[in-house]
Amino acid sequence: MVLIRFIARATAGLFLAVVPAVLIASEQSDPAVVCCMPLSVLVCSALARPLAAECGSRPVQFAGLTALLASLSVVSLTAGQWSAGMSAWPTVAASVFAGFGHGLARGVRAPAVSYLSLGLPVVATGLLTLVCSAATATALVASVVALLVFPATGAALGTGRAWRRPDRRIHWIDLNHLCGNPTRSTAQF
Repeated sequence: MVLIRFIARATAGLFLAVVPAVLIASEQSDPAVVCCMPLSVLVCSALARPLAAECGSRPVQFAGLTALLASLSVVSLTAGQWSAGMSAWPTVAASVFAGFGHGLARGVRAPAVSYLSLGLPVVATGLLTLVCSAATATALVASVVALLVFPATGAALGTGRAWRRPDRRIHWIDLNHLCGNPTRSTAQF
């Protein structure tokens, strides 16, 4: 559960800060279109929260992880082409998926926003720009976060079995009931 929330927040951090900044710095994208990305992440995340309350936690988590993986894949595959004049619209569409994924994967009982998981992708991208371009650094960070989806899915599958365990309460045999005195009930712990 912690890994799923980390992925959700890290993806939101990428789309709220890093991706718009890199797109604006490439000077190939319309700033108005790029500014739609943070707004779409926040609005779609808010819209997904009531849906998370209506469905069970496992289906919601899987839907959220799928949307996050789709959005991170778009960033990983298209970040290198932003400076070449590629349209920003696929990335804007990916921000919608990131918003819904963030809202669904966080779930209803999510704690307050963790600055570490929101800030880590931003700091990692900044450090990577010391050795490569900003678009390449963004693609690398998005790829690493996308790779975390697979162990998170495995962890979610593993926790699904835990709540299906059989009842393991100890049932005591009441000797009074067996001896013909049914006035006392069986004690259960």
